[in-house]
Amino acid sequence: RDILIGTALVDMYSRCCAIEKAEEVFDTLLGRNIVTWNTLIGGYAQQGPAEKALHCFRKMLEGGISPDVITFVCVLKACGNIGAIGKGQEIHMAIPPELLAKNPSIGNSLISMYAKCGDLVKARQIFDDLSLVWDVASWNTIISAYAQHEYAEEAFKCFQSMQKHGFSPNAVTY
Repeated sequence: RDILIGTALVDMYSRCCAIEKAEEVFDTLLGRNIVTWNTLIGGYAQQGPAEKALHCFRKMLEGGISPDVITFVCVLKACGNIGAIGKGQEIHMAIPPELLAKNPSIGNSLISMYAKCGDLVKARQIFDDLSLVWDVASWNTIISAYAQHEYAEEAFKCFQSMQKHGFSPNAVTY
């Protein structure tokens, strides 16, 4: 019933692919905070079913808890995993611009979500719009998006552009 221990148990069960048990523990908690919600949402986004991550997100909002960076990253991952572009667009519109401008992880999650849903034009637009906060992960995300959709030439152009912009490829890039 302790929120810290409960959150740790939700995390442990999620990581051990016992997501139903994680939700059982979550349901017994007397109090829930953003960390507890993010742990369960992240578990469903990672282990599935991803639809449950979106359900938990809705319940969290209904409970008056405001999403943070981790929440947005997790629910965008869930949207990408199930191809829920409409829900992903809705979540995209709910992200405060200042939060997006300061957190490349949200931008990278948006790029990945749009790419997984097949909208490479929007993925590239997001990438270009976030040029002030690019990091190696941003480049890896857009390169991966093109590669997964068999746009090898565009992936190689991004790889070259990455280096021209002063970013060194890492193991993920290769």
